[in-house]
Amino acid sequence: MLLLGVVPVFADTDEADFDDEDRVLSIEGLSITLPEGWVGEADEFFGEIALATSEEALSIIDGEDLLAVPESGEIVIQLFPLPFEFLTMMEAEVETPAELLSMFMEMDDITGELLDYEETLGVASAVLFVDEASDIPPNALVIATEYPEGFVLWTIQYGEGDEFADYEDIIAEVILSLTYEGDMMAEDNDEVMEERQTVTLEDLTVTLPDGWVFSETFGEVYFASAQEALDIMESGDTVTPLPSGEISMSLLPLNYELMPFLEIEAEEPLELLVEFSESAGLPGEIFSYDLVDFPAAILFVDGGDGLPGNAVIMATMYPDGFVLWAIQYGEDDDLADYDEIIVEIISSLEYLGEAVYTD
Repeated sequence: MLLLGVVPVFADTDEADFDDEDRVLSIEGLSITLPEGWVGEADEFFGEIALATSEEALSIIDGEDLLAVPESGEIVIQLFPLPFEFLTMMEAEVETPAELLSMFMEMDDITGELLDYEETLGVASAVLFVDEASDIPPNALVIATEYPEGFVLWTIQYGEGDEFADYEDIIAEVILSLTYEGDMMAEDNDEVMEERQTVTLEDLTVTLPDGWVFSETFGEVYFASAQEALDIMESGDTVTPLPSGEISMSLLPLNYELMPFLEIEAEEPLELLVEFSESAGLPGEIFSYDLVDFPAAILFVDGGDGLPGNAVIMATMYPDGFVLWAIQYGEDDDLADYDEIIVEIISSLEYLGEAVYTD
């Protein structure tokens, strides 16, 4: 875990006080402390933290002018966690911060100078100084660091006419204020559903049967009919079958804001599964799912070659995007044995406290 510190601040303050809990922003177990006088916000839905030297600088993030630049003396920083599980799902084979930045350069056709940054920060890291020719605002850079469950991307933009060296100290101190106390570090954070019958992820909630167990991670929830089934799904083991009579599921929202970043163009569940099957390398047959009266589709995954048997992927919609449901059921069982419970769970989905699929 990275340590908090007391450091000097660039721009209108003489000292940064990193002991004030009122200035701590958190998302999914990651926390960062605002320097004194800074402003910021944590957005659980989009999985990011934004902070800046002023409200005016912060507003650039949500402005319509994509090439807007902060005024001289101002800086804005955004933090995006990228857990290993997300990268695996996207088939991103990266092991270092530099490899992560290199991947994003290729994906978004960004040019610039990519350098190792560990000597400056004292932790594994890399920095990308973006060329002004790229379709990105000037005075922009991206830094990648590691944390116990993945990487963190820091997008940074500083004042017009200023030099990066003017901000290097405060950037380093902000990054080094990062702490991680996520649920995934706990030895056993699974809860029995007899004590809690709903699971919430961002603004989505599902109701689970009594006796089920669940576990929450960055941007995804796992739940299962028994602890053994949950452990297999959490481990990423795609070979070990579930015992007969057991079922495990996961819920992964894909909101419309995220989809262009993932190069997803689908407009309905069937199209989403076609794109997902191709990008994730999951061969199988895709059909509309007609056991519910709302738009849904199902992918029957072909087992073997490291792919789980008795596995399906389902897609449904909610007001802000799609939901992917990964499902694995017991060895030698039939999916029909689980139709009722699957329909019950996906139909229980609520968004902002309102039912999605029922009146």
